[in-house]
Amino acid sequence: MKKKSNPQKAKLTLVLFILLLLAGVLNLLLLLLRNDFYRGFHPAGNYLTLAANVLFVLSSMAGIAITLSNMRGKS
Repeated sequence: MKKKSNPQKAKLTLVLFILLLLAGVLNLLLLLLRNDFYRGFHPAGNYLTLAANVLFVLSSMAGIAITLSNMRGKS
């Protein structure tokens, strides 16, 4: 059974991924622009936050790429 393509849902998904990407990039910039991002109670904690934030941005970019390829394939 073949699924019907829903362009409105695909556009909404694309907008959601773009908003997530913007939120991740802003959070990454705020984290990097603070001078004391490497200082803290737990030395590795802030580096883990930085790594998690980078992975979040990369996954948002991957979501955008997948959504765009799905939209292109179904049109």
